[in-house]
Amino acid sequence: MKKIFAILAGLLLIGSVIGVASVTAIPDSTYITPNKINYAIGENVIVTSNGGYDALETPDGVLSYVSTKSEGSTLIMTWKAEKSGTVKFYNKNTSVLIKVAIDKPTPMQQFMKILGFGKKK
Repeated sequence: MKKIFAILAGLLLIGSVIGVASVTAIPDSTYITPNKINYAIGENVIVTSNGGYDALETPDGVLSYVSTKSEGSTLIMTWKAEKSGTVKFYNKNTSVLIKVAIDKPTPMQQFMKILGFGKKK
């Protein structure tokens, strides 16, 4: 019984050291966070970052620029999805891939449209 407690205490100590080391290892890490990953054409793409963007890879015309807002050290950029494609936001520490596609109606939406209950566009 004492051996089990000694092994568990040792594993707990090793786990806590590894956990603290991993949290404190990168003090100036940056992040890029979109409000979601999959977008439909016409939606606003809002991307937040604490370190800015070094680059944005986008096929021609997928996103159009709307605005930039800075809140302290946080950068908030808004784009509008114009056509289908894949966009990659990245900086030196991280990258995010988002997809823009045509919003496909679900079978229930099609059925509601046939009955006259769907949204009129």
